[in-house]
Amino acid sequence: MDLVLWIDKNEFATMALEKIFNKLSLSLYTINSPQDIQYLIEDLKPEVIVMDVATYLANEDRVNMFMAASELMQTIPWISVGTREISFPGAKMIGHIKKPLNIMTVPEEIRKILGLIN
Repeated sequence: MDLVLWIDKNEFATMALEKIFNKLSLSLYTINSPQDIQYLIEDLKPEVIVMDVATYLANEDRVNMFMAASELMQTIPWISVGTREISFPGAKMIGHIKKPLNIMTVPEEIRKILGLIN
């Protein structure tokens, strides 16, 4: 699995995920706010973008504006994370990870959604 970009305002969760991904030698880049994601996505070109639903809802207008302006953001697969599943307008949604998270199994859940494992 190539680079995963994880967007979540919960710093505790992102720090824990960084440790798990690092332990498994997997690439993860985390940010706590989607303020300038368009530029970050164009620089990093992640394999998949995972975004917390609450983080999206708190920044919905900005994310939707960036999504509409970036063809790349519309072609990269997106996974939502939260207690409920929602679609981000314009995003290529491929799955959802339900909260509460089991941090230990998140990499495996992402691989399953990407179709890398059964």
